[in-house]
Amino acid sequence: MALSEPQFLEWRIRIFGVGAIIGLFGMFAKLDWMVSAGIVVLAIGVILGLVNKRRSVTLDADAAADDASADDAADSDERTRSSQ
Repeated sequence: MALSEPQFLEWRIRIFGVGAIIGLFGMFAKLDWMVSAGIVVLAIGVILGLVNKRRSVTLDADAAADDASADDAADSDERTRSSQ
């Protein structure tokens, strides 16, 4: 089951914008703590992206396994019918 739209996409975009604004303002104001806060916010967005990739890979693997087991069941039904 592939996701048509990546999960958390809107949140990742918002988080990126907020992190970029915080970081740029921190650089402009020469506030190291604010630059660090911007980096932390951007890192949260990256973590959400990694969580999304892991979930989509797991979902794709599960869907492939389900398809394979359904094909195996259909093949065994055909063999049973042809032997009768």
